[in-house]
Amino acid sequence: LSANAITAVHLSRLGEEWVFWASEEFGFITPSDSVSTGSNIMPQKKNPDPMELVRGKSGKVIGGLVTLLTVCKGLPHAYNRDLQEDEEPVFDNVRAILGMLEVSAEFAMNITFNLERIQKSLPAGFPGATTLADYLV
Repeated sequence: LSANAITAVHLSRLGEEWVFWASEEFGFITPSDSVSTGSNIMPQKKNPDPMELVRGKSGKVIGGLVTLLTVCKGLPHAYNRDLQEDEEPVFDNVRAILGMLEVSAEFAMNITFNLERIQKSLPAGFPGATTLADYLV
């Protein structure tokens, strides 16, 4: 469950980046029609719905870890019936993380990068950490 929760956090972060990158403001990626949806008002818009769902599903996976940790917190160092409560979060999380991995991989294989737009954004010049620290001091 711990490994799944860590994986879910990373997939959620990746999903967040790709949702931003697909937005009108960034426009760094364009998802194909097979991994995006339009809307009634703007059918030409390509919403990165799968990655939004991956982002949302991460809470369930992290919650499964918290559930089992809570069960274990009061147990002595031997088997107790309390541990029968491990099955639901384990099996739910395995299903969830496999789905998240599948959706993320499918999304990654069905996007195009707008290299021209990415390159145009690079010279904009954002301050580095050291420059920002000097400024704050």
